[in-house]
Amino acid sequence: MMLLLPMISIGNSGSLFSQNEVKPVLTNYYNTGLCGTERNKEILILLEVGNVALKDSLYGFDFSVSYDPEMIKFETPIYINTLSEFFEWKDISFGLDYGKVKGYALANYPLGGNKPLIGFLGKYIHDCKVATPLVLEYIEFTDDYKKSVIESDTLWIMPTMVENPDYIYNISIEEELFVFEKEDTKLLNSKIQYLSNESGEELSFDVRIDSDNYVIEAIQPLNSSFEIIEQNVLQDGLNLRVNLNEAISEFYEFSILLRELEKDSNQTYKLNVVPLQLSECNCVSKYNGDFVEIKTVIDGQDTTVSIIEDNHYSNYINVMTDDAYITIDNQSANTMKAIYLFNYEGKLVNTFLNISHVRYSIDKSNLTPGVYFLNIQMSDLNFVKKAVLIYN
Repeated sequence: MMLLLPMISIGNSGSLFSQNEVKPVLTNYYNTGLCGTERNKEILILLEVGNVALKDSLYGFDFSVSYDPEMIKFETPIYINTLSEFFEWKDISFGLDYGKVKGYALANYPLGGNKPLIGFLGKYIHDCKVATPLVLEYIEFTDDYKKSVIESDTLWIMPTMVENPDYIYNISIEEELFVFEKEDTKLLNSKIQYLSNESGEELSFDVRIDSDNYVIEAIQPLNSSFEIIEQNVLQDGLNLRVNLNEAISEFYEFSILLRELEKDSNQTYKLNVVPLQLSECNCVSKYNGDFVEIKTVIDGQDTTVSIIEDNHYSNYINVMTDDAYITIDNQSANTMKAIYLFNYEGKLVNTFLNISHVRYSIDKSNLTPGVYFLNIQMSDLNFVKKAVLIYN
């Protein structure tokens, strides 16, 4: 390994201490980072005393540096481009005492120059951006050395965290404008773009709507993009904690099922998707969300009347699911005439006619997981729309 080390002079005429004194300094030569490749996490520690003159009679030295082995791992001695390169005997040990680097250098004749005495290389191994100290416990020179030693300052290692295009958490919605007309439920398609060096990452995000006219009924991952671990109802939407499927490489798609409760053509509202901060330890430093504008277009009185009827039936018709069936429970005064089952793309999956019972069950063994819509025709010829989410 070829290391180009700086030529630093310490203890010159501008120093605060006497020319007969020397203050050893520990320096981290690299800009150590928390994220990125292993190269970014390297720590190169140099032990320096400034310019050493031949008249100082430096024949040798030994030293001990303490550190936290839970935060840093040292494993490589550095002699090249240091004074110790020219010493006949030298060695650095990383395993004699836990959490200590110990070393020495010794020569038959005095050496000098404006180079660091010695160095050692390691890596920052902790997951978080935490300051950790390196302390020069002692440095002892051979008896011939002409200068007295002043106590060294503690070196604090603090890795940096910068924005990196390899670490992305971005949620986007495909539509820019979402229009309700006669329907009262619609699906928005969204996707998560996530890149990180972490595996099996858990993400959190909020889906919020700024109007009481709408309710977020369900959020469904597509193509096994992710698993919903936890879902919490917010005052204005939903909060989700999900576990990404590692088999998907970058984009994780999902749909948002939005129900309109009231027709109002005078306002435009917003639905926001907000990615939440993962943790202080995560390398993702920039989070991007998205929003879609939502409005209603009312075309004549029929739409309003239809919605009123739908809301009326919604109080009396319930849809339930279990491991085997989708069950429609009708407690209204009218009977169900027909049930039409649509998938999330709007394609008709099945039709059920001649329904004579108050409760009707649909076998879901042939249905793949996803969002489905039930269009229920009542005996008074009104239609009732219901959405159902199938997980298995």
